[in-house]
Amino acid sequence: GHLLLTAALFRTEKTNARVTTGAGSAAVTNLEGEQRVDGIELGMAGNFGERLSLFGGYTWLDTEIVSSPDPNQVGKSLPNVAERSFSLQARYQWTDAFAIGGTASYASEINGGTVFATSTEIPDWWRGDLFAEYRFTAGLSARLNVLNITDETYAWWSDVRGLGAATTVADAYTQPGRNFSLSLTFKY
Repeated sequence: GHLLLTAALFRTEKTNARVTTGAGSAAVTNLEGEQRVDGIELGMAGNFGERLSLFGGYTWLDTEIVSSPDPNQVGKSLPNVAERSFSLQARYQWTDAFAIGGTASYASEINGGTVFATSTEIPDWWRGDLFAEYRFTAGLSARLNVLNITDETYAWWSDVRGLGAATTVADAYTQPGRNFSLSLTFKY
């Protein structure tokens, strides 16, 4: 009753996947590709003693373009997908009213796809967050969050659209640096 462990082994197959062929004004996007993702997901949530709780997970994804009108894409990995990702949150209930904790998150390298002439990989990254929470009454609490405590610069692809090597559009966003937030919660 104190610990939950989960595991999932899965395969996702997508038919009629969007595929762009050609370049420039001759570029055409059709729904005629096939893609496959094989994966493993492990999860854990539970209490360790009376004051410490942990929640986390690990995911491994093996992606592949199975078929495409562009033979250069077949056998390559899907764009915008981290092969490995991990997250673990710890919460320590210091007193009945005061708790502290933190989260560590990781994502492995992410490639931008097969439509670029040059490398489009976003490097792997780690991120750490901290929080402190104080409960004044059963209905009133305050929480301080410090996100990206090391102030690391890291990015994430939001979209890669291929119109051929010469006219590919990639949207990669730099995630916010260290930031703080304070919230008050009132329940009635």
